[in-house]
Amino acid sequence: MNMQISRLVRDFAILVILSVGIWAAYQTWSMFGGTSDYGAVSQAFSPDRVAADFAFSANRWAEAIEPYQRLTQDDPFNAAAWYRLGEANWRYGQILLEELKRIESSETDAAQLEEKSRQVDAVIAQACEAYEQARSFLQFRNDAQMKLAEIATWRGDYDLAFQLLRKTIGVGHATVGIDRNRFLLQLDEINPTEFRTLVRLERENLERRRRSGQRNVAL
Repeated sequence: MNMQISRLVRDFAILVILSVGIWAAYQTWSMFGGTSDYGAVSQAFSPDRVAADFAFSANRWAEAIEPYQRLTQDDPFNAAAWYRLGEANWRYGQILLEELKRIESSETDAAQLEEKSRQVDAVIAQACEAYEQARSFLQFRNDAQMKLAEIATWRGDYDLAFQLLRKTIGVGHATVGIDRNRFLLQLDEINPTEFRTLVRLERENLERRRRSGQRNVAL
């Protein structure tokens, strides 16, 4: 009898240890972008996931925002959903910016202009919040920081933009070209020396990445 009780206690202890180990592994995996490929089983075929990804792939940014918001609320460790939420808001914000320019160039009452400006600010603020969440995951850190640098440049916060670029390009990140980015290119007028140094480093990073085949992840 005592032997059976000892076995039960032993088996229970093993079960507890395995459960704690699995939980700890999941938390670590999540913190380093483990859900960045939509690995969360509970969300794999959810209506929000399908709706968000469909709208995103069709460049219907405004439609993608709410379902991605719900996905991040359901799973705060869903790194890809956070990044795509930021991207959807930022892309939609750029559309609104074009609309705002058209309104400013037309004979529009001040109330309509003010309302559109508030809408732009709100959407881009949401983009920043989502990108900030995404950058806490290793796999999306550099891409999110590049997007935040774009927004900082648009806002006229050039010091922050350069700081974010140094953090990103300085660790070996390679992008499609900051000298071809319509937002970041403005920094060439603010500080040509530093901007062109970053362009040179970025090209070196890209060439090094091509030679080594390394993943584009910050160290």
